[in-house]
Amino acid sequence: MRLDVVLHGRNSRLTEAWFIATHSTDEALPEEQRYIQLEVFGRTNNAYRWSGETDVWEALAAVERNYKIDPDRIGVRGF
Repeated sequence: MRLDVVLHGRNSRLTEAWFIATHSTDEALPEEQRYIQLEVFGRTNNAYRWSGETDVWEALAAVERNYKIDPDRIGVRGF
Protein backbone atom coordinates (compact mmCIF):
# COMPACT_ATOMS: atom_id res chain seq x y z
CA MET A 1 0.00 0.00 0.00
CA ARG A 2 1.17 3.53 -0.75
CA LEU A 3 1.91 5.87 2.16
CA ASP A 4 1.76 9.67 1.93
CA VAL A 5 3.50 11.50 4.79
CA VAL A 6 2.11 15.03 5.06
CA LEU A 7 3.99 17.74 6.94
CA HIS A 8 1.89 20.67 8.20
CA GLY A 9 4.45 23.46 7.91
CA ARG A 10 5.01 26.23 10.41
CA ASN A 11 2.21 28.21 11.94
CA SER A 12 2.84 30.32 15.02
CA ARG A 13 -0.74 29.71 16.20
CA LEU A 14 -0.72 25.93 15.70
CA THR A 15 -1.39 23.98 18.89
CA GLU A 16 -1.64 20.29 19.58
CA ALA A 17 -5.31 20.68 20.54
CA TRP A 18 -6.15 22.40 17.24
CA PHE A 19 -4.20 19.80 15.25
CA ILE A 20 -6.05 16.91 16.92
CA ALA A 21 -9.44 18.61 16.58
CA THR A 22 -8.98 19.24 12.87
CA HIS A 23 -7.65 15.74 12.17
CA SER A 24 -10.09 13.70 14.25
CA THR A 25 -12.98 12.18 12.37
CA ASP A 26 -15.30 9.23 12.49
CA GLU A 27 -15.85 9.34 8.76
CA ALA A 28 -15.01 6.22 6.80
CA LEU A 29 -12.40 6.47 4.09
CA PRO A 30 -13.75 6.65 0.56
CA GLU A 31 -13.73 3.20 -1.06
CA GLU A 32 -11.64 4.51 -3.95
CA GLN A 33 -8.82 5.65 -1.63
CA ARG A 34 -6.01 3.15 -2.02
CA TYR A 35 -3.37 4.75 0.18
CA ILE A 36 -2.71 5.76 3.76
CA GLN A 37 -2.11 9.40 4.62
CA LEU A 38 0.00 10.05 7.71
CA GLU A 39 -0.11 13.58 9.11
CA VAL A 40 2.43 14.15 11.88
CA PHE A 41 2.16 17.03 14.37
CA GLY A 42 5.92 17.02 14.93
CA ARG A 43 5.86 18.24 18.53
CA THR A 44 4.97 21.88 17.87
CA ASN A 45 6.33 24.49 15.46
CA ASN A 46 9.92 23.39 15.13
CA ALA A 47 9.97 22.84 11.35
CA TYR A 48 10.34 19.10 12.03
CA ARG A 49 13.80 19.56 13.48
CA TRP A 50 15.09 17.70 16.53
CA SER A 51 12.10 16.17 18.35
CA GLY A 52 9.83 16.95 15.40
CA GLU A 53 11.99 14.85 13.09
CA THR A 54 11.98 12.04 15.64
CA ASP A 55 8.18 12.16 15.69
CA VAL A 56 8.06 11.70 11.90
CA TRP A 57 10.39 8.67 12.00
CA GLU A 58 8.53 7.11 14.94
CA ALA A 59 5.13 7.63 13.31
CA LEU A 60 6.42 6.13 10.05
CA ALA A 61 7.74 3.08 11.92
CA ALA A 62 4.39 2.63 13.70
CA VAL A 63 2.47 2.70 10.42
CA GLU A 64 4.90 0.22 8.86
CA ARG A 65 4.42 -2.13 11.84
CA ASN A 66 0.64 -2.06 11.53
CA TYR A 67 0.07 -1.92 7.76
CA LYS A 68 1.64 -3.50 4.71
CA ILE A 69 3.43 -0.45 3.27
CA ASP A 70 5.37 -0.66 0.02
CA PRO A 71 8.75 0.97 0.82
CA ASP A 72 9.03 2.09 -2.82
CA ARG A 73 5.74 4.01 -2.55
CA ILE A 74 6.37 6.29 0.43
CA GLY A 75 6.13 9.98 -0.39
CA VAL A 76 6.60 13.11 1.69
CA ARG A 77 4.82 16.38 0.93
CA GLY A 78 4.22 19.65 2.67
CA PHE A 79 6.69 21.79 4.54
